Amino acid sequence: MSFLNKIKQAILNKSDMYRFYEDEYKKNSLRIESLENDFQKYKEQNDLLMQSYHEQFATLFLYSDFKAKGFLKYNHLLNQELLNFVVNICNKYDLQYWMDYGALLGAVRHKGFIPWDDDIDIAMLRSDYDKFYEVVSDELKRYNLDDLVKFNINISDVKNIPIIQLLYETDDLGLLAGVDISAYDFIGDISECNRDSYRKIQNVVRNKNKDGIHIKEALKDYFDEFDISYEKQDYLIPGVDGFTEAFPIYKFFIAKYDQIFPLRQVEFENKIYNAPRDCDFYLRKLYGDYYMSIPKKIRTHHYRWNILKGKENGVEIYEQQYLNLKKINESFE
Repeated sequence: MSFLNKIKQAILNKSDMYRFYEDEYKKNSLRIESLENDFQKYKEQNDLLMQSYHEQFATLFLYSDFKAKGFLKYNHLLNQELLNFVVNICNKYDLQYWMDYGALLGAVRHKGFIPWDDDIDIAMLRSDYDKFYEVVSDELKRYNLDDLVKFNINISDVKNIPIIQLLYETDDLGLLAGVDISAYDFIGDISECNRDSYRKIQNVVRNKNKDGIHIKEALKDYFDEFDISYEKQDYLIPGVDGFTEAFPIYKFFIAKYDQIFPLRQVEFENKIYNAPRDCDFYLRKLYGDYYMSIPKKIRTHHYRWNILKGKENGVEIYEQQYLNLKKINESFE
């Protein structure tokens, strides 16, 4: 074959190669388009299926009388007795509290615990919060609970949230129940208080606390920045040492005094507890306009009975802890 013919053959071979790749590209494009169509059909069918599941679960959780059992049952009972112990202290020292976060949502939406919840949150004005901090240790000792209920105000966990916590916990049983207490503060001038300024001073306070400065000292920056007062003012904000803005779900908000006070009462697991005056306003700020609906994505909690699950008589041990604390509350004075 002459040199010229070799060049012609090479060109023809190259053209054949280009045509081959072009054909393959078209075939693959058709395959991709077909897969995309199949995926879209699958997604539409899956969305319909998940929506039907969500509607069924929502109906069950909202309109059926579910009762917790086993470990979750005694977690709820022990949590409520721990709350009752806190309420007994509040009544003894004339302190005001109100149900907060998931506890309030559970009271309004379920008249008790959110079915998958396993702790309780309450709130107090800063003055009552400080007084509670002063007396709670003595009350725990008085009823021989100081070895069972761990109390701290300067906890630095992964989120560095130094709130008051009462945690029912032992080395051999693990963490069984907990009540978290958040402070709310009076603020007079709200013109400079917004989400950005709140988060900025919150970071200052928490970084100081993280560096070893006690939260009460670190809070001075916050008090100065927003002119926080212990005296009654027209507005209230959640303290920067609480959950607000520490978790994406809890957004900063400002409440008028008469949106929280005077406190009203709500039913929670067949007992009556304090709640903000305007629960609808409060819960819309915390959880959005559709707080009465069951969310499509359920946030799991702590499973505070992991150690007991490994014990043969774990449920019975949990029950006994609940009965012991119930007996203490019945004799509280």
